[in-house]
Amino acid sequence: RKGSKPGSDLDLLGEARAVLLRTWGHPLVPCADRTFVGGEVRASLVGAVNVGVGYYRRVSGTTDDRDSFWGYHVGIGM
Repeated sequence: RKGSKPGSDLDLLGEARAVLLRTWGHPLVPCADRTFVGGEVRASLVGAVNVGVGYYRRVSGTTDDRDSFWGYHVGIGM
């Protein structure tokens, strides 16, 4: 663009994802050895700072633990 300063534009990238999530070890929220399906929405500022949120519902494992949960993440990188 004519008259723009170099580096003055910010890019905001977004995406929606379908997710298959498997737990193991010692997870913070659900029990280990469970499978969840869900969706996530992610955004990235200039491709380097990433934030996202997702909702996941259990599809395998015993019924004595959490059935669903919200998750979030924040990251820096490419």
